[in-house]
Amino acid sequence: VDYLAKHTPGAEPRLLRTSDNPRVVRDSIVSALRQSEAFQHSVLSMLAAHWRRDGRVIGGFDSQRPAMYVSEMDLRRVGARFFYMDRDERTGGLVTYVCVAKNGIGELPVKMDPVIEAFAFVAVNRAFVSADGRSPLMQAYERASARVQSARGRKGETNDVRHARRMMWAEMEQSPALAAAITDAFNEHASVLPFRLRAASR
Repeated sequence: VDYLAKHTPGAEPRLLRTSDNPRVVRDSIVSALRQSEAFQHSVLSMLAAHWRRDGRVIGGFDSQRPAMYVSEMDLRRVGARFFYMDRDERTGGLVTYVCVAKNGIGELPVKMDPVIEAFAFVAVNRAFVSADGRSPLMQAYERASARVQSARGRKGETNDVRHARRMMWAEMEQSPALAAAITDAFNEHASVLPFRLRAASR
């Protein structure tokens, strides 16, 4: 919900300046979300599915609206964009952010619904962090980062951050660890998610 609140069209630019009154910013976001049919349907769909188990319904909500369909590869493309390489202003080297604020979602070839982006981010974030700091996804990222750095060094592309990002995304899109993180998260929450996996074409 936090991701949706910050990335639903009309709501995402509301966090403008640190000097803004937090209550005014909050009310502005809430107002934008109340007017967003996509946000309302996504959240209500998940709540309706969750409460249906207890025999509760949301009055006036049509839960029979056709679900969105997305391929596993599309989910992997979205998940990979949360591994965002950028230049460290202090050292001049490259650092990778895995967060909501800095990501490559805007560079996806096809625009995705914010609820799909939110799902992919939660899947990545949960799988990335582990008690010992050595999750399969963390190790996959470290291997991908090493390959990106090595390839850039051989080609002398020390200044092209955008090229490094594209290399990182291509590496992570093919990562079995990322695929597993997304599949596990989908299987765990499939009953309440407002989208379905599109069958792979043969």
